[in-house]
Amino acid sequence: MIAYIKGKILKKNATSLIMENNGLGYEIYVPANSFYKYRDGEEIELVTYLHIREDLIQLYGFSGWDEKEIFLLLINVSGVGPKGALAILSHVSIEELKAAIVTEDINVLTKLPGIGKKTAQRLIIELKDKIPKTIYNFEEVKSESTITGNAILAALVSLGYQPLEVKKIIPLLLKDYPNSDEAFLIKKALQILARI
Repeated sequence: MIAYIKGKILKKNATSLIMENNGLGYEIYVPANSFYKYRDGEEIELVTYLHIREDLIQLYGFSGWDEKEIFLLLINVSGVGPKGALAILSHVSIEELKAAIVTEDINVLTKLPGIGKKTAQRLIIELKDKIPKTIYNFEEVKSESTITGNAILAALVSLGYQPLEVKKIIPLLLKDYPNSDEAFLIKKALQILARI
């Protein structure tokens, strides 16, 4: 089992990194928040999970042990596989996800990719007791706005905009248009970025 890897990024694909370690290149799937912060040629360290199926072997990478831990919890929920868990972690922070589960916030969970009402209920039922409530101050976590901000960031970066450039305008959009949907906010962001 490969649990940790340190090496240089040779190439970034659409959803994965090619990482060189001791002359071998590993394809590693990482959450979007990690994917966009890493650069080609950069040396990084990842905590990893090796997913083995009869017809497939995939390596998933995480910035820390806590991110891997929540990934492992997610993939054990019926209806959420490794790709689904990775998509969830790409749209929300660990703290926000834990807050939504512990506070049973189905509205936040159903905004995550691939999560319908039934899967959201399963996440709550199966994971609520596995998350220590005392460690987190859930009142301070603003889940919905951050999930929306992460979705806007991911959409605009996929269109070729720089993450730092996009991150500057997201708080302004969320403040000026607090109850707007993601499509509207992305359209407004594109208008702002066109003027910069």
